[in-house]
This record gives sequence, structure tokens and C-alpha cells, in this order.
Amino acid sequence: MNFQKASRRKIYYAIILILPALVLRLFTSLYPVVYTIYLSFFRVNPIVGAYTYTGLANFQKMFADLVVRESVLFTLFFTFISIAFQTLLGLLVALLLNKRFSLRYFARTINLVPWAIPMIVVALGFRWMFDSEYGVIADLIARFVGVRFAWLVDPWGARWAIVLANVWKNTPFVAMLLLAGLQSVPLELYEAARVDGASGWHCFRYITIPFLSPIVITTVLFFTVWYLATFDIVYGMTGGGPGFSTAIMSYKIYQETFSHMNFGYASAISVALLLLVAILGTIVLFISRKFEILL
Repeated sequence: MNFQKASRRKIYYAIILILPALVLRLFTSLYPVVYTIYLSFFRVNPIVGAYTYTGLANFQKMFADLVVRESVLFTLFFTFISIAFQTLLGLLVALLLNKRFSLRYFARTINLVPWAIPMIVVALGFRWMFDSEYGVIADLIARFVGVRFAWLVDPWGARWAIVLANVWKNTPFVAMLLLAGLQSVPLELYEAARVDGASGWHCFRYITIPFLSPIVITTVLFFTVWYLATFDIVYGMTGGGPGFSTAIMSYKIYQETFSHMNFGYASAISVALLLLVAILGTIVLFISRKFEILL
């Protein structure tokens, strides 16, 4: 009886200790989501603080908005192409850095330099490098091809420029995660496989990939959520242009909120982005489970 009373007292004590952190967490994470959903059903006048209920009008406007549709497509393009390139390049860099050679620790340190640079600095730097008149990248390509391409003026040129800058920035981080996974593979497995006559490809297919797959899946899921809500690289490189060709969803929300002061409409787009993140995150998790079973 005394034991039950003492256990109950410990549970109450634990709840009292956890409760402030739980309330703070709910206030900082759940409240903004609920309030954004609430705002999406109103037209807000920020000058007088008036809220006019409009029902689903903001969502109807969003589906008819060409800029929103283009921003959804570019958000998906930016997310999937960036993740595909940085995963493949990160795996290649990790395999190279896992080799035994002199100065390999120096090479690993140099590899992390792009990742350590703030994204807005990377965006401004690449904006200059892709400049059609003064940019070093545009100049080098013009020397090889003979044609000076206006990267940031052409819609698809600007989209690819943003993707390339983003891949350059984040590939080192992926490479270091995969390198950590490679170093956790027991060398005895490779030695036993070679004794059994396995080729380099078979070692990679049946030993390396299964060991790296949990890290790859976690990385893909992490960057999928991250890139769907990215903002700073578009803001720094193109400002959503030319036209609205690189207006990613988060940038469209920024424009509607701070440029047009259209809080209700921006909230409706935010709700759509939230649903997109939830749906894609669930799909990635489902595919990753299937991929793990196949391996």
C-alpha cells in the first residue's frame, strides 16, 4: 500500500516537472498551426485589425492563382532534383573520403567548408557567379561553349542555377553522414566476401548499400521536409524571378504576408504547404519501409 502511494507520488511529481515544458512546447508549435488554419478562413485588415469571415474564398482563390500553381511545381522540382543530385554526389564523395590516402583528414575538413557557409551568403555569391555580364560561371561556360547564357534571366536557367547552388551547399553534409555510415561497416564482411569470390560491385550491392540505407532514408526524409519550406536561397539569388518562375511556395507566402499584407490568403497557402509536407513525408516513409524490406 505504501509502495503504491510512493509510486503515485513520483508520477505526480514527474507530471509537475514535465508540465511547464509541455505547455511551452504546445504553445510554440501547436498554437501557430491552429491560428494559421483559423486565419485562412478570414480576410484580415491589418490596419484596423478587422477580421471578415470569407469561408473557403481564400482556398478558391489559391486554386485559381497561376503563381501558386507554378510555385507548387517549382517547389517539387527543387526538392526532388536537389535531393537526387546531392545524394548521388554525397555518396561519391563519401566513397572517395573513405579511401586511405595522405591528407585525407585535410580533405574531409575542406569538404565541410561549403556546408559551413550561411545559405544567404551562398545565394548572394552564386547570384554574382551566375551573372551574365560579370559572373565567373557564365564566363567559363561561354569560353567552352562560345555562347554567353543569361542564367538568371531565363526561367529554366534561373531554376537550375538555384538547384546547383543548393546542391553545392548541402552535398558535403550528406557526404559526411554517409562517410560515418561507411566507417561503421565491419571490414571482416568485405574480407569474407572477397574470399568467397565476390566482386567489388557485389560487395557494394550486398554489404555497403544495406548498411547505408537507414542513413540515406533518414537524410532523404529530413531534406524533403526542409526543402519544401526553404526560402533564403530564392530570396538571395533571384527574388522569385524572372517573373515568378522561381517563386517557391514559402517565397509566395512571404510576398503575400509582407508585401501585400494579405494575411488570410498567405495563411491559406501555408495550410496547403503544411498538407503538402505531410503527404510527401508520409509517401517518403512508406517508400522507405518498402525499400528496407527489399534490401
